Parts: sequence; C-alpha cells; structure tokens
Amino acid sequence: MIEDMRLRNFSACTERSYVHYVADFALHFNTSPERLGLDDIRNYQLYLTEQRQLSAPSVNSFVSAVQFRWKCRGAATALYA
Repeated sequence: MIEDMRLRNFSACTERSYVHYVADFALHFNTSPERLGLDDIRNYQLYLTEQRQLSAPSVNSFVSAVQFRWKCRGAATALYA
C-alpha cells in the first residue's frame, strides 16, 4: 500500500493518515484488513461517527483510505457495488 501511494506521489501526511486509518480499522476488529468486508466498513463508520464522534472530514478520510487499500489489492469493484 505504501509503495502504491508513493507511485501516485501522495504526501507523507496522506501516507501516515491512510496507514493509521487502515491499521485502526483492523485493530478495531482484531483481524487483518484482508478479512474485513463492506459490512465491517459500514459498522466502523458508524463507530467513528457515533462512539468516537469524529467529524465528517475525518470519517471521509477513513473511507478514502479504505477505498485506496482495496483498490491496491484489486477489489475496488466490491466497494462500488
């Protein structure tokens, strides 16, 4: 994922942010992000909004990070279905 971000010339701040969000997402469910799906993404968005009370831009950053992660592993179509 980091190499893909560097190939696309993402800023260091964006790299850190995306890695942080994907890592926290996986830690929340105590499993690899490879094992998580669309329902998990939705549930985590609700958790970020309702429990952690993150702002809309922060939740959108999480969504962007997860979309990029799945795009890198070739499953982008699943996120848009």
